[in-house]
Amino acid sequence: MFLSQLFILLLCIQTIIISVATNIHEENIAISCGASGNSPAPDGRLWIGDSTFTSSFLHLTGKSINSRVPCQVALLDPVPYKSARTSRHQFTYKFSVKPGHKFLRLHFKPASYKGFIKSKPIFTVKTDQHTLLSDFIPTLAAGINYFKKEFCINVKESETLSITFIPSRKSGFSEDTYAFVNAIEIVSIPSGLYFTPDGDQGVPVVGRNFRFYIDNSTALETIQRINVGGNSISSLEDATMFRDWEDDTNYLIQVGAFSINRAVDIRYASSATHIAPKEVYQTARSMGAHCHSNFCNLTWNIPLDLGFRYLVRLHFCEIEPTMINEGQRNFTIVINNQNAEDDADVIKWSGGHGISVYRDYVAIMEGDRREGKRNLTIVLQPNFASIGKHANAILNGLEVFKISNPDNNLGSVSPVHPVTSSTPEKSEETVLFYTKNQIATALTFIVTLINVAVYYIRHNAEIKSGKTYNGISSGEHQCRQFSLDEMERSTNNFDPQLVIGSGGYGTVYKGDIDGGETTVAVKRSKPGSSQGEKEFWTEINMLSTHRHENLLSLIGYCIEGHEMLLVYDYMPRGSLADNLYKMDRNSSSLSWERRLKIAIGAARGLDFLHTSQNRVIHRDIKSSNILLDENWESKISDFGLSKMGPGNESATHVSTQVKGTFGYLDPEYFLTNRLTWKTDVYAFGVVLFELLSGRPAVDMSLPEEQHGLVAWAKQCIKEGEINKLIDQNLLGSISSTCLKAFIGISAKCFDGRPQERPAMSEVVKSLELALVFQKNEGEGIISFEDTSTSSQLQIEGERASIKEDCNGGDTTERSAISREKVKSEDKSPYTASPRWWDVRSHFRKAPPKPVNLVYPDSQISQHPNLRIFSFSELKAATRKFSNDTVLGEGGFGKVYKGYLAESLSSKSGRTVIAVKQLSSESFQGWQSEVSILGRLSHPNLIKLLGYCQEDKELLLVYEFMPKGSLNNHLFGRRSVALSLPWNVRVQIMIGAARGLAFLHASEKQVIYRDFKASNLLLDGSYNAKIADFGLAKQGISASQSHVTTQVLGTYGYAAPEYIATGHLYVKSDVYAFGVFLVEMLTGLRVIDLNRPSNQHNLIDWIKPHLSDKRKLKDRIDSRLGGKYPSRAAVQIAQLALSCLGNEPKSRPSMKEIVEKLEQIEVTNERSKDHASPSNPRNRAYPLLRRAE
Repeated sequence: MFLSQLFILLLCIQTIIISVATNIHEENIAISCGASGNSPAPDGRLWIGDSTFTSSFLHLTGKSINSRVPCQVALLDPVPYKSARTSRHQFTYKFSVKPGHKFLRLHFKPASYKGFIKSKPIFTVKTDQHTLLSDFIPTLAAGINYFKKEFCINVKESETLSITFIPSRKSGFSEDTYAFVNAIEIVSIPSGLYFTPDGDQGVPVVGRNFRFYIDNSTALETIQRINVGGNSISSLEDATMFRDWEDDTNYLIQVGAFSINRAVDIRYASSATHIAPKEVYQTARSMGAHCHSNFCNLTWNIPLDLGFRYLVRLHFCEIEPTMINEGQRNFTIVINNQNAEDDADVIKWSGGHGISVYRDYVAIMEGDRREGKRNLTIVLQPNFASIGKHANAILNGLEVFKISNPDNNLGSVSPVHPVTSSTPEKSEETVLFYTKNQIATALTFIVTLINVAVYYIRHNAEIKSGKTYNGISSGEHQCRQFSLDEMERSTNNFDPQLVIGSGGYGTVYKGDIDGGETTVAVKRSKPGSSQGEKEFWTEINMLSTHRHENLLSLIGYCIEGHEMLLVYDYMPRGSLADNLYKMDRNSSSLSWERRLKIAIGAARGLDFLHTSQNRVIHRDIKSSNILLDENWESKISDFGLSKMGPGNESATHVSTQVKGTFGYLDPEYFLTNRLTWKTDVYAFGVVLFELLSGRPAVDMSLPEEQHGLVAWAKQCIKEGEINKLIDQNLLGSISSTCLKAFIGISAKCFDGRPQERPAMSEVVKSLELALVFQKNEGEGIISFEDTSTSSQLQIEGERASIKEDCNGGDTTERSAISREKVKSEDKSPYTASPRWWDVRSHFRKAPPKPVNLVYPDSQISQHPNLRIFSFSELKAATRKFSNDTVLGEGGFGKVYKGYLAESLSSKSGRTVIAVKQLSSESFQGWQSEVSILGRLSHPNLIKLLGYCQEDKELLLVYEFMPKGSLNNHLFGRRSVALSLPWNVRVQIMIGAARGLAFLHASEKQVIYRDFKASNLLLDGSYNAKIADFGLAKQGISASQSHVTTQVLGTYGYAAPEYIATGHLYVKSDVYAFGVFLVEMLTGLRVIDLNRPSNQHNLIDWIKPHLSDKRKLKDRIDSRLGGKYPSRAAVQIAQLALSCLGNEPKSRPSMKEIVEKLEQIEVTNERSKDHASPSNPRNRAYPLLRRAE
C-alpha cells in the first residue's frame, strides 16, 4: 500500500517538474470521463475523474451518466479507457481556462456500455465557435481498440471552453443513437506554434499566388504526425506536448528510400524545443547514393477528406556528417502534383548541420466532402543536375492538419449508419440542474403585456390612418405583427396540402389574411434551422427598410414561443428555379424574351440594394431566391444572410464568416472571407447562365465535366462551343447579337478577379441592350464597354420602353436601334490578349457587317504634329521586336526600346525611342492615346512622337524614359539597393500633380482614370511624366459633374464612388493621387496579398494612421533611414487623407494639391538652408534638382 502511494506521489512530482521545466504550459488538464477519483497513467499523467470533481474550473451540464467499460475488456485497457460519459441527450463540459491556444484531445473507446448498443454511437461535437466532429461514428475506426482526436483551438479572453456532445437525430439514423467520451485533455500550446504569429505573412498556398493566414478564428484537426525514418514516439517521450508520433511505414511509397538514424546533438532555431522532439530530427529518410534517375524520389500518401484545406508541416535537419555546406543537397518539394519548393536546401534554411528547421504549406483538397477521402501526395525529388554530388532529398518529420472551413466546420461527412430496430431505452442516472428565478419570470410577464398593448395600440392607429407601404421607403420596419392564432387560421393549422416550398430554413405555406381578401406566403422556421433568430430579424429589418418593385414585399411576422414566421406577398408563379428545371414546364412559358425580362428585373433589384443608403449585400443570390408574380415580374427574396456594406465608402469589403449556396459561392469570398458587392455579382452571373441553359448551378446527374455550371460555361466559351450551353427549348430563338451581349456580360460577372466584374448598374444596362437586340433580330453591333453619357442618352427611349415592358406589360411594339446608336465611345479592353470571357472571337456564324468602326482614319488627321511611321521602320528600330528589347508589358501590349538612325541631334546619330505595340482589339486605347497626346503637350506628360497604323498593326512611338517607371524604383528589385531619397520623392509628387492638374484644366477636360505608380515614367533627372492614356476620358463639359461609364482602372486606386456607381468624376483622379501619395510615404504597394490579411489593402490599413503623428512615424518607408523632414511628412499625409475623402466634392482639386506640395517643398528648402549650407543627401543623386 505504501509503495503504491509513493509511486503515485512520484508520478505527480514528475508531472509538476515537467511543467515547470518547460515553462510553456499554462494548462495541462487530463479528465477521465465517467470516473471517480484520480488515476495515474503510464505516460506520467494523473487523470482526474469528472464525477467527483469539485473545482470551479469544470462544470458539467445536460443529461448524462457514468459508464464503465465491461470488466473483461477493461483489464487490458490503460487509463483513461476504463470509463466513459454516455448519453442519448446533449451534454456539455465547460472549462474555465486561461486564454490562448490549446490542444484539445478527445479520447474514445467503442464498447458495449450498459444500456447502450455498441454500434449506435453517432454524434456531433462542438465548441462555442466550431464544429469539431459531425455525425461522428467511432465504430468505423476499424481494427482500433481505442483512439483519440486532437484539435488546436483558441480560447478568447474571459471566455469559457465549452465542449458539447450531441447525439445525431437526422433522417436515416435510428432514435437510440447516443454520444460518449472517455477522456478529455486540454494542453496549452505556445503562441505561434501552429497559428500564424502576428506580423507574419501567412502560409503559402500550394499552386496559388497567395498566402493563408491561420488566425485565432481558425481551428485545426491533427490528421497525421509522423516520425519519418524512425520508430513511433509515444506521448511519454514528447513530454512537453504529450503528442504521439507515428512511424511512416504505412504511408511511404518505397522507391529507393532508406532510413537514417544519427545520434546527433540537435539544436533548435530560437530555442524553440517545443516544435518537435529531438528524436524526430535524429532520424530521416533519404535517397541513397545509387539514385540516378527520375524514378528516385521520396513519396508519401496521406488519405484526407475532400473539400478542406490542410496545413502541411515538413521537418528537416541535416544529420549526415558529410552534409555541412549550402548547395550540397538540393531538391524539389511537390505537393499534390504542384511545386511547393523548387530549390529546397536544408543547410541554407537552418544555418548549419544538426540545426532543426521546418517549412509550412497549405494544400487544398478540392472536391465534394460527400465523396470521402483522397490521397494527398508529398514527393521530394532530387534536382538531377547535382545528383553526381551525392545530393538528394531528405525529410525528418511530417505533420498534417485539417483547417476549419469558413463555416467553422471541421467535420467530415460520415456514411449513414444503418437503421435497426431500437430497444427500449434503459433508465439513466441523470445530472439535472434546475434554476428558478421569480424576478426574471415576473419581468418576462410584464414585458409580454407591454408588447401586447403596444401592438394593439399601433395596429388600431395604422387601421385608422390607412397607412400603406407602397413604393420605396427607408423608414423603420413598417410591417404587421401577427399572432400565432392568426397564422394557424391563415394556413388551416399549417395544413401540409398548403405547402408551396421548403428548405433548410423550414416550410412555406400558402395562406390568406384579412378575411380571405389577401393571399399570402407564410414561411415557418423549423427548430434547429440553419437560419435562426438572427437571420429572422435580419430579414424583417432589411425588407422593412428597403422597398422596391423587384424586391419581395414583407407584409408582417409572428414570433411566439419557439415559433418564428414571416408573411410575404404571394408569388403565384413560384421561383425561377421552379420554372427553369424543378417542375415540368411548357417550353413556351419561358421564352428567351421573358427570361431576359426576368433577368433585368432581378438585376434592378440587386442594383437597388447595392446603391441604397445601407449598400446591402444579399449574399445568397440564386434562382430559387428569385420569385415570379402573376405577370412574370421577378422579385428577389430571402434576406436572412444579407449584410450591410461597409459604412466607410473607402472600404471595399466586409470581413465575415462565409455563408451562401455552393454553386453560386464566389471563390474569392470562400478563400478570403472578404464579402463585397461583387460577391453578389458572381452569383448573379451564375443565375444568368441558368437562364440560358435551363439547368441548375450544380447537377451531379450530368457527366463529371458538367457538374458545375460555372466551369462548364467557361469551358464552352473558351472552346467556342456556345451552343452546348443553350437550353434545347431556346435553340433558334436567340439572335446572334443578343447572344453576344448576353454571354459577354454574364461571363464577366464571374470573372476570377472581383475587381474585373461589372457593377450591377452596368449589368442592368447590358441586359437592356441585349433585349433591344433580341427584339430587332440582330440589328446593331454590341458594345460591351460603352455606357457613356452620350450613348446612354441616345438609347434612353429604348431602355424606357424596356423598363415598362419588363415590369408586367406584354408590349409587342418593336423599336429599331441602328448601329450608329450603339457604337462605342469608350471601348477599352482590359488586356491585349483575349480572356476566356472575350466572346467576340468565339462566334463564327453571322459576323457583324463591317462598318467604319475599325480604324477611322479621319480621327487621326487632326494631329499634324505627329509623325506617321511605317511598320517596317519600327520593325527595324526594334530589331524585329526582339525580346531583348522589351522594356515592359501592360494591359494594352508590349513596349520595346528602339533606335531611329536619322537623328542629327544625337551624338551617336540615333534617337532612342519607346515603341508600344498593341493588339488589333486595343484600337480604342490606341485611338485615345493619339487623340489626347496628339493635341496636348506638357513637361509632365509623356511625349508622343508618332504612330503607325498599317493593316491590323497598331503602334505608338514615345520619347524614351531612361529611369523607367516609378513602380520599379518603389517596389522593384532596384528599390532595395538604391531607395529614392526624400527630396526626389517630393519632386516626383509635384511633377505628377502638375501633369494631372494640366489635364483637368485643359480645354477638353480629361479624366485620366488610371493614375498609379507604374504609369509614371522618369527621365534622366527623375522628372515624372504621366504615360498610358488608353483609359482616359475627354470632352467632359463644365456643366457635367461626372460621366457614367464602365468601371475600368486598377484595383486599389479606383475611387469608391466609381466602383459602386460607375460615376466617374474629375475628383476620381484625386482619390488615385491620394493612394499614390501614401505609396510614396510608406514604400508599400496599395494591394499586397503577401502582407497579413488585415494589411492586404494599404488604404484600409493605413488610413487611420495618417492623422496620428506618432503612428505615422512607424509607417514611413524604412529605406529612408529617418532622413526626411517629419513636418513635411505629416503635411503630405494630411494631404493624402483629404484626397481619400469618401465624397468627391470633399477632395481638393489638383490645382490646390500642386500649390500645397510646392509650399511644402519651399518650406522644407528654407529650413534646410537655415540649418546647413550644403545638402549631403543629394550627393548620391547629383542631377536631381527639379527642372523649372
